[in-house]
Amino acid sequence: MLLVSHKYAAECYLPLSLASERLAQSLETLSSPNGNPKVAFYYLLLCGKRMAKTRKDTGGFYFKDLRGEKLAAECWQRFRETLLGNDEDAPFHLAAISSLDAIAEIETYAAFKTKFEIVGTAVTYNDAVIESAWSLFQTVIQIQKVSIPEVIAALKGFAAALDYESNRPYKYWYDVRDKLSLEPQISETFHTDSHN
Repeated sequence: MLLVSHKYAAECYLPLSLASERLAQSLETLSSPNGNPKVAFYYLLLCGKRMAKTRKDTGGFYFKDLRGEKLAAECWQRFRETLLGNDEDAPFHLAAISSLDAIAEIETYAAFKTKFEIVGTAVTYNDAVIESAWSLFQTVIQIQKVSIPEVIAALKGFAAALDYESNRPYKYWYDVRDKLSLEPQISETFHTDSHN
């Protein structure tokens, strides 16, 4: 079982955790002069791509503790519903999911920018599906003003759960026991939801 856990962590959970951390960081900077919505958009697509790989390769989350699986699933759902909406037929949701095929082999923002971005035109990306998703992403972020702090908190909780549970099989190898650290908003919400 340790070999399977290691394989899932290395190939799915930790890359997904890193992408969600980067998305949270890029969303946090959007209100600052250094913020770049194109970077946030890329990490949104990368999160979707890595979650799709996780579902395909593992079928879901398989951690040592069912509570960790529930926490990760709840955080992902909150992130997804807050940013993409509840309706899977919504234009932004469909465009974002459709864009995942286009970025199948892209693993860095630099590669994504080189392959798809167009400079000096009204169109930002040379792929119609990605361009549509980008336009809708801007609308959601700037005009609809989705609750970015809630999205960020959900992403941070998600990454924390993935990191913690990915390392749990090795807990006896380390001298110091790690603790799961969550934003108070996620911790309180999950604690409340798990008792209902």
